[in-house]
Amino acid sequence: MESLLSHFETSAQSTVNNAQRALEEIADINTLEMHIECLDQLVQIYRHLMIAPHVHLRLETIENLRSALKQKVNRLNSSSTSSRNRLIQYESTGGRRRVVIPVLITRNLREEGLSWSNIANLFGISDRTLRRRRNELNIPDDFTYSNVTDAELDNIVRQIKGENPFAGQILVMGGLRSRGLRVHRQRVRESLHRVDPFGTAMRLQNLIPRRRYSVAGPNALWHIDGNHKLIKWKFVIHGGIDGYSRCVVYLKCNPNNRATTVLNCFREACATWGVPSRTRSDHGMENIQVADFMINYRGTDRGSHLCGTSVHNQRIERLWGDLNRTLIKFFRLIFIHLEEEYNFDIDDVIQLYCLHYVYMERINRALNMFTENWNNHSIRTEHNRTPLQLRQIGMTANHYLAYEEYNNIDDNYGVEEIHDNNEQGDNEDGNVTDETFRNLLTRNEYDVLRNRFNPIDDDENSGINIFLETVAFVRQLLQSRSIEHQP
Repeated sequence: MESLLSHFETSAQSTVNNAQRALEEIADINTLEMHIECLDQLVQIYRHLMIAPHVHLRLETIENLRSALKQKVNRLNSSSTSSRNRLIQYESTGGRRRVVIPVLITRNLREEGLSWSNIANLFGISDRTLRRRRNELNIPDDFTYSNVTDAELDNIVRQIKGENPFAGQILVMGGLRSRGLRVHRQRVRESLHRVDPFGTAMRLQNLIPRRRYSVAGPNALWHIDGNHKLIKWKFVIHGGIDGYSRCVVYLKCNPNNRATTVLNCFREACATWGVPSRTRSDHGMENIQVADFMINYRGTDRGSHLCGTSVHNQRIERLWGDLNRTLIKFFRLIFIHLEEEYNFDIDDVIQLYCLHYVYMERINRALNMFTENWNNHSIRTEHNRTPLQLRQIGMTANHYLAYEEYNNIDDNYGVEEIHDNNEQGDNEDGNVTDETFRNLLTRNEYDVLRNRFNPIDDDENSGINIFLETVAFVRQLLQSRSIEHQP
């Protein structure tokens, strides 16, 4: 017992130290909120472990630190000047304009677990306005929680932990859902504190032994993958990241998932960053030409191209996690909005052509900005150095030949810890098999369209106005062509 308590105290002190460092050095709201959540969990654990020495003094210290972090988050929120993308519409009534909310998006947000108050805040309207529109549109509140007592919940959590002793909050919630139970995240967290307080403390600092990521240096190993979160609209994002420095070496949206497309992205990156010593990918056939290129360029029998499951490709899976929560989610909401409010039909060739005409460039421009931000962000675990700084330091220290001495490797080269949470790599299945829609216009017609509409112009509506005008214009172009060809 004393050994476990000592281990917990060490973990707790590390959590407090990290939170204190975040308070002093970090201005990222998401990171600060993560530290607040860790402190919340620590407070719960201490309250269940009153046997710990000086527990009241420790609780006071943690509470003060948590309060300071919350104040910093509030200051950052109040000073933020970033514009909010509003997906609501306004209807003229002869007097005060009437708010029209997007039904499908509202339901999706609720299903994701957002409170009605949070959804109203996201739309920039009052709780009362949202409640009125919900009643008018008969939007049900399907997000109901199961009526189980704390004792019943603890027993079920014990069963799940018995099946998988290392299961954390995410896996436990999945186990509850598989049993037909929907329980609030906070209740699950509190149950884990009651059932497995020490295990929760260990997970705060990842004290369960894990494999440490280790490669020779910059360009020693690139991780490549495709992101299919926008596959429904026939967009595929291909990316590559340098394992050593975390530099994003390419990130590009394409209309297909062909092996030739992936190879083109890869070779363009090589022209900028140099050819890596090795690459790692999953077993998808879209990676086969990159594998052939690497084997021909670097040689056989040395692991020039490594294949494995997504859990072996954590460097880029983490990148997808950040991308999915921000940029990709933004475009998904736009496309859903077009479907709901403007009757966008994925089977309408003209609409699909115009969607790609307007948003392909917009997505790639956003990806370029994301890459710039990513490659220049500070990494706490690397002494707040940026990926670009890590690359330069690594290349200099190894005389730009960081990989030459590493010829004998195994299948675990460049493999990190395997996470319970599969959220980051949760790509949707599917592929782009039909691209005939991209040949809708002749070259002359395309030039006319291009002179009329610049896809990346700011229409103050996230490209929606340009899209609608483009659809009307293309229909007119095709109608004119049809008339010209009539006998």
